[in-house]
Amino acid sequence: MTAFRTYLLSLTYSDVSQAVPHIENLSIGVDCWELRVDLLAERSVESIAYQIALLRRHSDLPVYLTMRTRSQTGGLPDIKDDPQMIPYQQAVLSLGLKMGVEYVDVNITSPPETIASLVRNKGNSQIIISWHDMAGRVSWSGPEVRSIFDHACREGADIVMMIGYARDFQDNLSLRAFVQEMQSKHVPLIALNTGPEGKMSRILNHFLTPVAHPAMPRISGPGQVLYLTGLLKPLKYHIFGADVKTTASPIMHTVAFRKLGLPHTYHISEASDIQSYEAILNDPTFGGASIARPFKVEIGSRLRRLSKHAQAIGAVNTITATPTGPVGDNTDWKGIRTCISRALTPENVINANTTALVIGAGGVARAAIYALNHLGVSKIALVNRTMKAAHALASDISRLDPGLYIHVLESIEPKVIKSLGLQPRIIVYAIPIPEQDDRDAIRTRPHQDLLQIPGGGVLLDMTFQGDLALSPMLKLSKGIMNDAWVFVPGIEVLLEQGYEQIRLWTGRRPPRTDMRSAVMREYTGNNLYQGTLRSI
Repeated sequence: MTAFRTYLLSLTYSDVSQAVPHIENLSIGVDCWELRVDLLAERSVESIAYQIALLRRHSDLPVYLTMRTRSQTGGLPDIKDDPQMIPYQQAVLSLGLKMGVEYVDVNITSPPETIASLVRNKGNSQIIISWHDMAGRVSWSGPEVRSIFDHACREGADIVMMIGYARDFQDNLSLRAFVQEMQSKHVPLIALNTGPEGKMSRILNHFLTPVAHPAMPRISGPGQVLYLTGLLKPLKYHIFGADVKTTASPIMHTVAFRKLGLPHTYHISEASDIQSYEAILNDPTFGGASIARPFKVEIGSRLRRLSKHAQAIGAVNTITATPTGPVGDNTDWKGIRTCISRALTPENVINANTTALVIGAGGVARAAIYALNHLGVSKIALVNRTMKAAHALASDISRLDPGLYIHVLESIEPKVIKSLGLQPRIIVYAIPIPEQDDRDAIRTRPHQDLLQIPGGGVLLDMTFQGDLALSPMLKLSKGIMNDAWVFVPGIEVLLEQGYEQIRLWTGRRPPRTDMRSAVMREYTGNNLYQGTLRSI
């Protein structure tokens, strides 16, 4: 789980198969599924095993397995009313442990031997010992709740869940005071109030707060609030760069914030001087920023600290505001790595002889080399408009791995490539679209001779703003006469690195489908990528 608030969504379907068509939509903004045995139509141990397996197949979110009884507003009989619940509970919860369910909930009123057995055999699962007072008989300010919490800890709880009932707003304040007091015990506590007055307790809770979703067939708990509500400070996010008017980043991130129910906004902040961003970085409403050229390298020295990836790459494309100051990170390399690995075919799978060609020497080129190295490419040819910048980059980044060999080329003219015996199977174009009269750009312009390698490869164009019709890689891709070469437009990388930015900024799973749809509508509207834009 992240350091942000985390949310638990109960699948209130009678069969998990009913949730499968909606699973992607339901998972937006959620950190964990609650699978309630008492809500299932078929409750045999064999059927429950199938339900868990089905959920695992369609989602990588953690699973919280629980069995709610009638006294807990659930559907199963209480143990005191049906003694057969004891072996049944033992069998179901033990099944959860055997199947590696991340969280297994056992009520504190269960037989001590049942709890002890679960704790003893939990493996990598975490045991949640829960207590429910649906009638509000126990006060949060009294000694009894402290005794209950201590008892759960002694029984071996990894996490304690305590559910009370709020008769008035003061009960929520008493609950929060109790939670703060219990923090010294160092056992995570989920403490909530039910009832109309208890909604505030759910908003104030930070860990695995039960939430609802408008697409669910029913609400799983009384007083449950929609996951779109909460006490969140509106933050401003930006894109910093010298030429960012045409970027799709605002569209992508605005859709993500809206879909996640967050009150944040995203702004284009264009400037020619990095000094212009000092005021924004120090603004109390600053949440973070995307960094475009030419500031990816320069911005790092102005931040509180850098992630290990940003340090290694020597470039920043993402800033996140923290209580101690802005932190720089790099998500470009993850986007590049994902897009290349997804486009590789069995014929050009990466091996010890794979050579990649990187065109450019700026922040994006740095991220590309870092990504290629992580993919296992150890031989990289590098060309740039200026040899000095290319040699500086090669010297700087080759120190990351003694086995990484970077060969700086004077140009990528056919005779140069042929004389060196290079056969690049991955080509990354990582420089801005050149001006028509840019003579230096001719040395770095990819040409059809690069596509004569048997078996093909991957063409990755990191251009996703400006006049895209002038992109040399886009023009080159039009000449691909077979399926041996896979062209990957830069907006694929823009999306992948954007998903990671949302995760860093919000702690939530990004709404990938919605973000992608918004960006594709923007880019396909001008038909520039007709015949080349594809999902890979």
